[in-house]
Amino acid sequence: MQTWQIVLLTVSILVVLSAVVSRRYPPIGTFVECDGVRLHYLDRGNQDGPVLVLLHGNGMMVQDFVISGVLNDAGRRYRVLCFDRPGFGHSTRPRRRSWTPEAEAELFAAALRRLGVERAIVVGHSWGTLVTVGGCAFPSWCKVSCSLLVIISPPGAQTFGCYPPRPSRLWAI
Repeated sequence: MQTWQIVLLTVSILVVLSAVVSRRYPPIGTFVECDGVRLHYLDRGNQDGPVLVLLHGNGMMVQDFVISGVLNDAGRRYRVLCFDRPGFGHSTRPRRRSWTPEAEAELFAAALRRLGVERAIVVGHSWGTLVTVGGCAFPSWCKVSCSLLVIISPPGAQTFGCYPPRPSRLWAI
């Protein structure tokens, strides 16, 4: 087999597998489009409560917050918005962009504005902590007023002996 045939076969297999996976695991939430990115998110819980935004780390998606029970527990008191970060779960990730924590934070700020959120408590887990701090620590820059930032298991936390998260090591700013 020649190289171009191997590449064509590989691409064909990936397209078929992608279609099968998409059919087998459809999105469980809704979508909001911001700056050319289609973000998948869940909007659950007490719709009259304060807004709580959950941002996951690498290798995760909104289903992890559902399976863990965090979404339902928080939903008793808060309106919970849980996003798939760009390129994870069912959110798209345009390739011709540098996806720094600040760029993602700006994207989420735009999504929150589009959803009518003016004030939020933002929880970042793992790599999501960088996004949380990257944007929500600067409300004038992101134009979203964050009343509280919660950082759980930030990257590098293993160095400080606080990974996995323990209640005594939950950092809030």
